[in-house]
Amino acid sequence: MAALTPFLAAQTGCSESLTGIDTFSVLSSRCTGCGDCLTACSYGAISMSSGSANISSSLCTGCGKCVNRCKHSAIS
Repeated sequence: MAALTPFLAAQTGCSESLTGIDTFSVLSSRCTGCGDCLTACSYGAISMSSGSANISSSLCTGCGKCVNRCKHSAIS
């Protein structure tokens, strides 16, 4: 994945330091289903199913907003 330009990173709120990650995943054992990550995602990559978040690898940009928002360290 190409690094975001500083302008794009500022516009999206994404951290350039995380752009090397292609996609994130949810550790279901830690996810409480609170939905904080869902509201943090600007790309619609996160959905909730059976009380746990799921991240679509085809929609996830690797920006890291969900990781920063999760209080339970359930996203890596």
